[in-house]
Amino acid sequence: MNALLAALAQQPPAAGLPIWVPILGVLAVMYFVVLRPQRQDQLKYEAMLKNLAKYDEVLTTGGVIGTIVAILDNDRLTLKVDDKTDSRLTLHRAYVRTVLKKSGKDAKDATDAKT
Repeated sequence: MNALLAALAQQPPAAGLPIWVPILGVLAVMYFVVLRPQRQDQLKYEAMLKNLAKYDEVLTTGGVIGTIVAILDNDRLTLKVDDKTDSRLTLHRAYVRTVLKKSGKDAKDATDAKT
């Protein structure tokens, strides 16, 4: 047994790829498969929040569908959620999940004309 260990200790290291090359390969694959698409989705979401406009129909993270009737400041929106009762919600811009219908530049909501 000692002779085997002594023989192994005297052999030169095996030629081939250093140990860090496969590790770098795994990290590169993780970047292109997981991290990069996630970052691109985050950038699209931030652009969507930045471009919210009056009369856009949106879906919130709580499942509420409404039409933006006012943008109070950079962070708060007022949604009209019911035409019959004229119910409105004020919420933070970050709670908007997606835009269902984008309004035109000169779009007017007939139900909002009375305000």
